[in-house]
Amino acid sequence: GQYTVAVSQNNCALSSAIDTVNVDAPPTTVSNNGTIICSGNTIVLSAASGAGLSYQWYGNGAVLPGQTNQVLYDTVGGSFQVQVTDAYPCTAISSVTNVTVGAPPSAVLLATGPTTFCPGGSVLIRANLDTSLNYTWNVSPTGAAGTYTALPHINSSTGHFDTTRVISSSDYVTVTEANGPCQSTALPVHVVVVPYPTPTIVSAGSDSLCPGGSVTLNTQVGPSYTYQWTKGGVNITSAISSSYVANGPGSYRVLVTNSTGCTGLSPTTNISSFTNPADSIISLNRDSICAGSSVALKAPSGVGYSYQWYQNGTPLLNTNTDTVTVGGTLGAGTIGNYTVKVTSNVGCAATTPTPTTIHVFAIPPTNVIPSSSTTF
Repeated sequence: GQYTVAVSQNNCALSSAIDTVNVDAPPTTVSNNGTIICSGNTIVLSAASGAGLSYQWYGNGAVLPGQTNQVLYDTVGGSFQVQVTDAYPCTAISSVTNVTVGAPPSAVLLATGPTTFCPGGSVLIRANLDTSLNYTWNVSPTGAAGTYTALPHINSSTGHFDTTRVISSSDYVTVTEANGPCQSTALPVHVVVVPYPTPTIVSAGSDSLCPGGSVTLNTQVGPSYTYQWTKGGVNITSAISSSYVANGPGSYRVLVTNSTGCTGLSPTTNISSFTNPADSIISLNRDSICAGSSVALKAPSGVGYSYQWYQNGTPLLNTNTDTVTVGGTLGAGTIGNYTVKVTSNVGCAATTPTPTTIHVFAIPPTNVIPSSSTTF
């Protein structure tokens, strides 16, 4: 306040100058880095600083021995005050600061279905439900530290009710649950999206078959793959390996299934067929000849055809033609059996099943034997 003094004597008075007296209390503000700490962590309480100030901290109403610094470090919680004394010495005590020690949540994830599935699938992953917690979901393509990114909150800006997530991508998924400053992160759940097989068919030979021919069709071999071959859209019985021998024309495909159950159907491979060339032999003259004579034999002709003629099973040289002349080298009384192998321009071949037989007869003698004496 402001004070003066008045002095009077013999009706004479005199007043002093005004003197102001201030009564100051030391500052008692306490700052902190939170009022909730996790078990094993430390909270820092700081009293106001100033020249000539001294401090005494109290915990739960009792003097804390040795706690006479401006700053108090605490790990156990409680109700804290600080008494501040200045140089006059004036003393003041702060209001109570309550510190609570909390336990971190127990973060656990549960996949409610298979975590390995085909494209287009998904799995619901559930965190332990606690309405007092905040949830932050994170994903990583590799699961390595530093590669996780947070997913946007769904139910609220704080993630307070984000207790489940539907995951449809190949990722490591985890959740961090927070109760104030106390938090814990669940072990990740690995979600794997298995791609569909993309089978193709490779022919081990020509896609065009001659009668009685076949071709092996092959597709990719994969771990735990299963196979089903089809012809014309119909499953082929027992055709369940990575290879199939097609012995007739048609449209072939293979359905491949991996261990996850994802299936892929190959493009169609069309197998066509050809007919064999005709294999008959026509004698252009006759089937019987005299020794020293010959006869012409003719096989069916066609564009690009090739021929191999045989006499009594032995190939005849230089007979790549549809017509040959034979028999001239055979002796009287012998038989010539002739066959021909005809090959078409696409490689289909046929051999005459029954030989054409040429009989060679001796020429009758031409000497004259008189019936009586030639001398008379």
